[in-house]
Amino acid sequence: MSGNLDESQELFCVGQAISQLDDKRCQLKRELKEVKLSLARQRARFAEINNRNVPVAKLPPEVLSMIFEAGNRLDPPYHQIRKRSSTWSAQLPFRSAVSCVSRHWRTVALHLCGLWKVIRINNTCGVDLAILDAVLARSGAAGLTLTFGSKDAMPPSPTRSLVLMNLMCNHIQRWESFTLQMDTMQILHDVGGQLRRAYAPRLRKFTVGTRRVNSMRIAAPSISLFQGGAPSLRDLVYNCMSPHTLFPPCHAITSLELSTRSPSMSLNEFRDFLNSFVSLERLIIRDDCTSQWPAIDTFPACVPVTLPCLRSICIAPHDDLYPGQTTFILAFILAPVLDTVVFKNILAFDPGFVDTLKHLHASSPCRLPSVRNLSVDDCPWDNDDAEGIMEAFPQLSHLVFDVFDPCTLLLRSSEGTPLGLDVHKITFRTALVPAHARGMHELLEDRCRKGLWSPPSALPGTRCPK
Repeated sequence: MSGNLDESQELFCVGQAISQLDDKRCQLKRELKEVKLSLARQRARFAEINNRNVPVAKLPPEVLSMIFEAGNRLDPPYHQIRKRSSTWSAQLPFRSAVSCVSRHWRTVALHLCGLWKVIRINNTCGVDLAILDAVLARSGAAGLTLTFGSKDAMPPSPTRSLVLMNLMCNHIQRWESFTLQMDTMQILHDVGGQLRRAYAPRLRKFTVGTRRVNSMRIAAPSISLFQGGAPSLRDLVYNCMSPHTLFPPCHAITSLELSTRSPSMSLNEFRDFLNSFVSLERLIIRDDCTSQWPAIDTFPACVPVTLPCLRSICIAPHDDLYPGQTTFILAFILAPVLDTVVFKNILAFDPGFVDTLKHLHASSPCRLPSVRNLSVDDCPWDNDDAEGIMEAFPQLSHLVFDVFDPCTLLLRSSEGTPLGLDVHKITFRTALVPAHARGMHELLEDRCRKGLWSPPSALPGTRCPK
């Protein structure tokens, strides 16, 4: 009796499952019928179009918006437009040009927020406040990239600069990148003071500086910026000014560029300044700020700058500055996870710099223990400089060059022992001429004969030597 009940229950379950599958099959048939009907309607609608080559002026707003956004991204910056010709004439930005073609285009352009989120003010006297306010309003809720500078023949009026700054500060909640570049330190100090208690929730990059080197000699009290908070700030750039003048929150900054053009920063000031950047991962030094630092023989006794998160450092002096003691900064840094060192436009290393690095590495190898990548760009070194660098960073595994010449210096044999024993990758940013390609081939063959594995070379525009 129990066996018959079990069999009946099993048959009931099977029947129920079949019924559910039938219902699902019917539902899929209905959905398929709806899809076919929709396709038929679209084909009929497409067939009714007589002129499929629609004039550009009559394109629908959705298509025009995509075209405008792509064209706006290709619009060159203001300074590149001026360099095109010595007889430069006024040239409208892309967004202004397309908004003047037709009424339809203008309507689409004015309602496209992405077209108006980048604003550059390079002439304070020629800015119409009503137009600036209208452009800021057109950007809607989009994040703003603002550049507020002064290239006037005469220094701008402080009052005029403050009015423009107030207008932009009305939209500070939407700032994502802000560049403040005034003509003199006094105007920069007055204008920057309006950011003292500001709150910029979306600001990620802040660039501040002056256009006159002599203006940095003017003493100005220090101002702490964005005291209301700038939780998203990650990138900070100082140009031709002391970093102590305007100082934003730095606890979350990961990228810092220093271009002070000032020799007045002492070692203690430099150390105290950088030690506050606890999250710093990328550091760029563009000038000499070490002329008043201790003598080279006292380096080991000095307390180093501690940067626990630093992964990349670039030393790239300005073209019009002799590097002086720029590279000495490396000798003062304690960076346990530093992975990449970039030398750019180094005409000659500081006297004793290489010996200092080697001495520090021997006495305290934990200062820069993890350097694996070295990039060399426009550095006419001699043999001693190149050999010293390879000995100072013995664990290099990847070398990046702009030309071939430093490659021979850095990887050549020294007294029968090749340099760069751990190098397994070489990258060239530009193609090698045939003579340099042959030289690279001979260099790698020499390393192979001495028992070193020949590294693969990435040579843009030419074949890798075998």
